[in-house]
Amino acid sequence: MSGGIDDLLGGSPEPKLSDREQRRLERAAALAKDTAIKAAGRGGTFTEMGVLKRPVSMNFLAEVFDMDPATVRKRLTRCPKLGNAGGNRPVYDFKTACSFILPPRMTSDEFIRTLHHAKLPPEVNKTFWQAQRERMRYMRDAGELWHTTDLLNVLGQVNMTFKDRIDMWVEDIRDLKGISDEHVEKIEEMAHALKSDLYESLVTLPGKGETVSIRDKEDPLAPPEAEQTEYTDDQISDSL
Repeated sequence: MSGGIDDLLGGSPEPKLSDREQRRLERAAALAKDTAIKAAGRGGTFTEMGVLKRPVSMNFLAEVFDMDPATVRKRLTRCPKLGNAGGNRPVYDFKTACSFILPPRMTSDEFIRTLHHAKLPPEVNKTFWQAQRERMRYMRDAGELWHTTDLLNVLGQVNMTFKDRIDMWVEDIRDLKGISDEHVEKIEEMAHALKSDLYESLVTLPGKGETVSIRDKEDPLAPPEAEQTEYTDDQISDSL
């Protein structure tokens, strides 16, 4: 009788694992993960690269990403198809399909920074650089942004302050009693070397610094002047 009830309810429940067996399985899983990580570091991945370049179906993608097939179908609406496997079963390039299925983790600002300025759609380009100009204005008003010439002037003034103070030290030492001319000459020599080092560090080297194009910096603050390329509505949507 009990067998019939078990069959009706879907079979007997799975036996509960002991704590010892559960720990053994967890250790085995951790070891397998660590082995896979080390293998990947050596270039040995879980599958051959060519396998991931094969056409894939909607059902395959739904299973890989643990998603509802209806959601996958909706997100692949604009994804280009490689063909049909028969009937109404389209297949896709795996990498291209992933870009439509997986939500981006980067912010819009981070994503735009990964694109070359010439590849930005005109509308996005204009909005982005306007925001950068506002950010630059805010940083300047808050005293967090310095122009190169202003910074070089400050460094030059700092160098002159050191120079004047060092010259005064030498004159004060010269007036001290018990200091021989030989000692004064040595101190003057050391002071001259110090002033030369300070001038090199505060004036010469900063003045030789190459000013990189702002749009090529990691944190650009000025709009590019490059010629813009026309984009279609689909390309603009794809880039976003």
